[in-house]
This record gives sequence, C-alpha cells and structure tokens, in this order.
Amino acid sequence: MGLSMAGSSDLGSKIQVLVLSSQADVLNKLELAFYAEPNYRATFTSVSQEALQHLAHQPPDIILVDDTIADGASIEAIRKLAIVAPATPIVALANEQAVEYVREALLAGARAFLTKPIHEADVFSTLNQLVEMEKLRKASAEHHLPDRTKACQILTVMGLKGGVGSTTLAVNLALTLQQQTGGQVILMDAHPRLSDLEATLNLQAHFTYEDLLQHGGNIDAELVRGMLTPHTSGVLVLPGGRFLEPDERASAEHFEQVLGLLALDADYIVIDNGALLSPHTEAALLASSHVLLVVTPEIAALRRTVTFLQTAEDSGFPREKIHLVVNRDGLEAGILAENISRHLNMQIAARIPEDTQLVTYSLNRGIPLVVSHPRSAVAKQIGLLAGKFLPERQTQTAERQRRSVLGRLSTLFQGGTA
Repeated sequence: MGLSMAGSSDLGSKIQVLVLSSQADVLNKLELAFYAEPNYRATFTSVSQEALQHLAHQPPDIILVDDTIADGASIEAIRKLAIVAPATPIVALANEQAVEYVREALLAGARAFLTKPIHEADVFSTLNQLVEMEKLRKASAEHHLPDRTKACQILTVMGLKGGVGSTTLAVNLALTLQQQTGGQVILMDAHPRLSDLEATLNLQAHFTYEDLLQHGGNIDAELVRGMLTPHTSGVLVLPGGRFLEPDERASAEHFEQVLGLLALDADYIVIDNGALLSPHTEAALLASSHVLLVVTPEIAALRRTVTFLQTAEDSGFPREKIHLVVNRDGLEAGILAENISRHLNMQIAARIPEDTQLVTYSLNRGIPLVVSHPRSAVAKQIGLLAGKFLPERQTQTAERQRRSVLGRLSTLFQGGTA
C-alpha cells in the first residue's frame, strides 16, 4: 500500500508514469527500468483508489495497469481511470495467453497493451510511441478547436418546500428536452449532499459531485465530462453526494466553475435544486437562463414562494427569468391556479395536473413518466413546458416582445401627433 517512486526527483520535462500493480516481479522490473531511464519518472501504487487520488493531485502522462492489483478488479480500474482522465493513455499489462483479458482492457479504455514477462525495450518503445501520438493529438486539437459559439441554456428547477415535485419535474423536463431536440442535455444536482436523481432514474452513477470535490479547483472540461453517467435516454447525469453530512469543500465558486465547463459543449443543463438551499444555490440561480419555481396549491408552499420572490426582487434578481410552475393542479381542496397567479402577481408557465398514482408508479420503478406514460396529461404538460425553451420558441418570444415594444412606442407617438 502507498505510493513509491522511481527516477530522478527533478520533474522538469520528464514523462510522468503512474504504475498500478501488486505483482512483485513486475514491480521490481519496472522500478529498475524507470530508475535507469533519464526521460521518465514513475510512481507506483497497488491500489486503484490511490491511483485515482493521485490523478487528482498530479496527473501523469501515461498510466500502466497490471492485471494483478491489490483490490482485484483491474478491468474496472482501467474503466474508471479512462473516465476520469480520458486524454491520458492507459497501457494494460497481461500474460501472453490472456487474449480475452486484453480485449476487455481495450474496450474498457486502454490504448495499448504489453505482455508479461516484461521486456524493457518493449516498454519504452510502446511508451515513446504513445507520447508522440498524444503530442500529435494535442497539436491537432489546437488547430481544430470545437465551436463554442452556441449558447447553452441552464434551467434551474426549485421548490421552496419539500415534496412539491421539483426533482420529478427536473428529471422529466431533461428527458423531454432530449426527446424534442436530440441535443446534449445534462441533468445535475445543485446540492452536494444526499441526491434523489439516481433513485428517480434507477441509475447507478459511476461518479457523483463528491468525486469532483476531491479535485478542488484542479479541474478541466475533460475531467468534468468524464464524471457524467449516461442514462438510457441519452441524458448525461451528475448526481450530488450519497451522504447526508455536508461537505465543507463545496462552494459556490467550485459549482460555478463546473457549470462553466459543462456549458462549453452542452445544449441544456437542467439543475435540480430541490427545496434545500446549499452553497451551490446562488451560483445556480445566477448562472441560469431560466428558473422554474415549483409551487403546489397549498398555503405553506405559497407562503414560502412569496418570501422567495420578495427576496429575489430585493436583491435585484431579474423577475423575467422566473417561470411559475403549478404542480398537482386540481388537487382536491387545493388553491385554484388562478388564485395562485393573482396572489403572486405572476403568469403561470405550466400547470401540471394532479396524478398521485402515476407519479408514485414512476418513482417506485425508477422510470420517468414521460417514458412510461408519454400520452398522460402530466407528460403532455411537461412537453409544452419544455417547448418554451426550444431555440425557435426563444427567438419567436424575443420577436414578439420586440414587436410589442415597437407597437406601444408607435401608439405613443401617434397619440402625441394627433
């Protein structure tokens, strides 16, 4: 256990290699080889978790993963390393006859393999080729930068009281946007603590936001995107943590940095803020193109919404960014949607009908209702809501607003010349 090193301590322009192995003869051969090689510096560990932690603090240029490691699952280790560091070449070490293992390793993310017993010449020949290929790849990427001109829409879904359905709406809205646009949609938690996204989607995420916090501010777009888990719908998911205890490393600045990196390539980011206020809430609100404020026809939810809107107004938050969503509309003995609109002095963007049976069915099975019951009244209302944020609808809305202003000005001037 623990990290050990071979090679000169002068890092300079040396090629940094991380070796993950627990096989004694492999370790001995590689330590001697790297010790004698002036252009390389190697770090050794036998545990995959230590290798992942090392990536966060000192990313290597190449990773060697043996088929024998202390915590067993070397293929899974390759897969995780490839997700966290997609630009770093991984070399799998395997016995000569282990054809099936090599195939699995390459599918998991390894770019090359070396057979055991290891020969020093083969090791450095392979590593040198990978280093040169990576240099060419980076040079090519610099000359073919991706298009960053498209604007990512960030939608934050929040309620001011637990149980109003903000998570259910966020999940189904994200899937609907994916269905309607075919674009890249990311669904993530705003709070770094206990997340409901995995249960709602019946998804076992590879990583959570807590894994990102281990890297502090030392993150880039490749690392952050590598933490996303694809749902069967095509939506990419980043849940919050799996523990109730608050994480002191969470901050608005870190969340803002993550959002900025994800927005480089995404068409939509849907943020589930829930009813919990966290260090990330302010960053989510400020970064949002639109805030979907979910309220149910109950007095407690309405009172909290009034307080939030007053606070937002006092702090200068743009009222036009906020869209009121009445969930469980038609609830027996509930407040009428028209009265909610009048009391809040806001138009209602969507009225999601009451259907406890359908929502419970969806949550218990981990199947979003827009998938299980796409023709239901609830799914149709969510579809209409999503339609408000399509690019062509945004353009039409802006044009209508422009014409409305011009019309009022025209009337004003005509009145002045009469």
